[in-house]
Amino acid sequence: MTSGIDRLQHSRRAAHPLLAHAAGRSLLSELPPERAIDCSTRIKAPNHYRDLADRVCTWRPRTKAALADPTGCLELLRGLDALRRDALFQDFLEALAALEGTTANVHSSCQQLRSACIAAQSVKASDYADTGLTGPGLGDAIRVGQISAIGAVLGR
Repeated sequence: MTSGIDRLQHSRRAAHPLLAHAAGRSLLSELPPERAIDCSTRIKAPNHYRDLADRVCTWRPRTKAALADPTGCLELLRGLDALRRDALFQDFLEALAALEGTTANVHSSCQQLRSACIAAQSVKASDYADTGLTGPGLGDAIRVGQISAIGAVLGR
């Protein structure tokens, strides 16, 4: 039987949350983000690894519920900073899949999250240029558009 770490073929960064999990000797979903950060600090892990361990501990337990609700999915994507930091998001997906004993390319939740992220990123401020919206009103319109786009790809 191979471990989750063995299944990570493309990203050493994505292995760090698994190591934090092993160091915590508890289920990763039960490992508080503060403990993952403490473990990362103790072993002097690079900041990217620390951030990834924090995100896995914070957002993995919420993933299934987020995929059932477009608003929750957008909250998860924003919490992961997936709309801006693709490398960290891809590493999150790899770690998520490895913890389930598979890879991100075949893990259904990872595929859905990836599709939802692409849908949310497709909504641009320029889509609302002719509405005259600015400031918070424009931000709200973009958010509603992103939720709608995510709902379309999730079938909700």
